[in-house]
Amino acid sequence: MRVSGGLGGAGRRVLLLGLENPQVYAAGGALWVAQQVTPPGAPVLSELMRVGPASGDVWAIRRLGSAFDQALLADRTLWVTTTRGRRSWLWRLDPGSLRVRSRNILPSSGTNDGIIGTLARAGGWLWVGTSDRIDRVSPSNGRVTAEVVVPGAEGVDVEADTSGRVLLDSEGQELAYVQRRDPQTGALIASSAAFNGVTKPYIGGVADGGAWVNEATGMMGYIARLSLVTLQPTPFTGAQPQPGQPGPPRIEGTNGVAARLIAGVLWVTQLAGGVQRNYCGAPSTGRALVALPLGDDGELLTADDGSIYYTPDASNPAGAGLARASVDPRCDISSRPSHQAHTAMSASTPSVSGGSLTAGPFCKVSQLRLYAGTKVSEMTEQDTRLLILHNISTRGCDLHGYPSITLLDSRGAVLGFRYRRRGDQELTGAAPARVAVPVNHRAYFALNKTACVARAKALAGKLVVTVPHARGKLTLKLALYPLLDYCAAPDPGHTIDVTPIEQTPDAVFSAPLG
Repeated sequence: MRVSGGLGGAGRRVLLLGLENPQVYAAGGALWVAQQVTPPGAPVLSELMRVGPASGDVWAIRRLGSAFDQALLADRTLWVTTTRGRRSWLWRLDPGSLRVRSRNILPSSGTNDGIIGTLARAGGWLWVGTSDRIDRVSPSNGRVTAEVVVPGAEGVDVEADTSGRVLLDSEGQELAYVQRRDPQTGALIASSAAFNGVTKPYIGGVADGGAWVNEATGMMGYIARLSLVTLQPTPFTGAQPQPGQPGPPRIEGTNGVAARLIAGVLWVTQLAGGVQRNYCGAPSTGRALVALPLGDDGELLTADDGSIYYTPDASNPAGAGLARASVDPRCDISSRPSHQAHTAMSASTPSVSGGSLTAGPFCKVSQLRLYAGTKVSEMTEQDTRLLILHNISTRGCDLHGYPSITLLDSRGAVLGFRYRRRGDQELTGAAPARVAVPVNHRAYFALNKTACVARAKALAGKLVVTVPHARGKLTLKLALYPLLDYCAAPDPGHTIDVTPIEQTPDAVFSAPLG
């Protein structure tokens, strides 16, 4: 496997120093850092800080009185799980101020032995993996509405895709399984073959019909990709065949080698793994793109659309530092989505401005630039176009709803297409959700049409777009190929379907499992 180049030093800076076992979470343009604040001889205690993602300024602090497990931003709430001894809590925090909205003891407290904390948002619910079950939680009040027992489990991890249509769990210990479950009820749908390692496999993320999993075997570790339909390992780019061993190729490393999907990018990491085991990759194929600038002892903690956050020297006895570096543009695969994606995110992501985190103002036309993504190669006789709205201003803003579309011919005459706001076999049919577009971030929508059955009367040469809640228009000159041909009604090619504006390119498209 070849890893080209390296991540540039632009924007690289140390944000914090002297942290104790830091854990970092980035979402919605904000950054949260948890560290241990444990007195000598006492149980592990943590504090959570909201930190400026560029400046490193600490905007809010929350002492937790227990050990931080995991955080998830959803439903304009920062969900946090913590554990102390044999008791665990689920916190609902204000994402900006870290004010406590509620704190509930999880039902499995008393039996978990400190193995609680993974969170996922699917089927309209929050899901929490615990010692031997999965708790289903109401997003409105943080209360557990159902407990799904997983027989024989010794700790359950949960993971979902960005659409909220796929819910996976990993359960067991030395003999473990990855399972697909109903995202509304938690009922078991399918199970993988057994994994035989020193721990259960860790699910690093879900994208394009597959799940990335990381397994430690004791002597070594490896990365595999499972089909969401069969939950069996599938080949992928960069994987190596295992001589004399059954099964498809995989990426091998130490017990710490891992693949994680963060902000639409696959991040492959291994402590002290060099450029061959620390790089950004394509989420669908695993293809290595760019090496990470972590140094000999650095460790990637998390990432967002524009930055990676890492410890530049993970073994520093004075305490870890938190450093930031700009993501190399070659890691940005957002203009090359797969059409085999899933529907819209189940929860909108709030935007961030200064020290507060609230719904932002609606975008003005002057803040946006319209340009085209790569044409989708569908298996149907359709022509699908991904369109990108890029926030080029210095302020974040929100979009909500369907764009209004007009297509013109090369002379500027309006083409009388019929426009529909609904999904089809290629495009999502999800209802619009409010989409945050921070500075230098993007939102997405798509249109498609069936090829004309009769002879085309004209070709579209220009696209004019009006975004919801804004005055003015955005225009885009269309490439001569591939063609958008115009045919009069009642030809099937006379109708164009348009999606709502979505947070990610994956959310624009629709491809049911199976």
